[in-house]
Amino acid sequence: IRRYPASNKLNELRIWKEKTNLRLGNEAIALENIKRLLKFRKLKGQSLANAHAVSAQAYLSLNAVDSATWDLKKSLKHSKVSIEKARYGYILGQLFQAQKKEDSALWAYETVVDLNRKIPRIFLIQAQLQTLFLKATAGNSDQEAILALTKMEENWENKAFLDRIYYEKAQLFRARRQDSNAVAYAQKSLKIAKTDLKRNAENYRLIAAIYFEKGAYSKSEIYYDSLSQNLKESSI
Repeated sequence: IRRYPASNKLNELRIWKEKTNLRLGNEAIALENIKRLLKFRKLKGQSLANAHAVSAQAYLSLNAVDSATWDLKKSLKHSKVSIEKARYGYILGQLFQAQKKEDSALWAYETVVDLNRKIPRIFLIQAQLQTLFLKATAGNSDQEAILALTKMEENWENKAFLDRIYYEKAQLFRARRQDSNAVAYAQKSLKIAKTDLKRNAENYRLIAAIYFEKGAYSKSEIYYDSLSQNLKESSI
C-alpha cells in the first residue's frame, strides 16, 4: 500500500488488510477503517460488495445484527460472484429468522433459490428447505410442503442430500400427527446420515419423543440412549 500508491489494486489490498484485522480479533479497528474506505474511496462492483461484507462480519462479531443485515443486503446487491451471493442471501435469511422477520427471511432464501445451477447444490437445497419451512409456518398447508419435498426426494440430483430431505419430511409428518410416517422417514434419514452426528441426533430426538408420547417407554429409552451418544461429540 505504501510502496505502490498508484496501483489499481489498492482498494482490494485495503479490504484484505481489514479482513486480517478481523481474523486477529480487531473488529473495532476493521470497522473504523472500512467505514473510512467506504466514505472516501469510490468503490464499485465487487470491491464495494467485499467492503460491505467485511463491515457486516465486523458488526456480527460485535452483535450489532441490524447493522450487519444492512451491510449484507448491500453485499448481495453489488456482488457479481454467484457463490458469494448465495452465502450472503443464506446468512441474511438466518439473521431475519432470528429477528422473527419471516417475510424478509423468505425473500432472502428465495434469492438463493433463484441462483439455481449457478451455485453449489448444498446452498440450493438448504435454501429450498428453509423456504418450505417458512411457507408452512406462514399458513401454507403441510400437504403442499410434503408434496414439494417428495418432488425434491425424487430428483436424482438431490441424492447426496436425501438425509436432510428425509428429516424435514419426518418433521412435517410429525406436525400432521402422522407418527408412523414420521418415524419411517427419520429412520431413512438415519440410514443415509451414518457418521453425521448432528443429523443423527436430530433424528434420534424426533423418534424418541414420538415413542415417549405414545407411552412406548422401552423403545423411547433406546433412542434417547442413541441421542446421548451422538450429543457427546456434536455441537448441539
